[in-house]
Amino acid sequence: LVAEFLTALVESRIKDAMDLVHEDCYYWVIGDKALFPFAGEYNKEELENIMSGSLDVHDGKEAMQPTSDIIGMTAEGNRIAVETVAHVPLQDGGVYNQTYHWLFEVKDQKISVIKEYLDTIKAMNAFGGIADRPVYSHELPDSRG
Repeated sequence: LVAEFLTALVESRIKDAMDLVHEDCYYWVIGDKALFPFAGEYNKEELENIMSGSLDVHDGKEAMQPTSDIIGMTAEGNRIAVETVAHVPLQDGGVYNQTYHWLFEVKDQKISVIKEYLDTIKAMNAFGGIADRPVYSHELPDSRG
């Protein structure tokens, strides 16, 4: 389920990825919102908007498509920890190289929690141009701790 979700994201199949996500999904990104506007807590609709919006920095050329390799995956109960390495060609000619750690939780055979850990400086350098979008200004109440 989690591998299928991550594959759909890297292949820009956002709707397919979102079909794997529980309606009451909680999505959290590490960071201090004052320094990294993408940090915070989001619901499923906001997650879909964020994932769709992140496509806007990709160069869109077929010669070099984004890749994301799963380095390791560990599951315990309903929790799945995943390490990935992503490479995304950017519109400015550069390449966004990022190492991620994800923590997923599954409920009712859908992804119910997504926690994303990454190098916020690298992400800000690549995605800073879309940081002013309204979806990033909303933060849900801290209900998960």
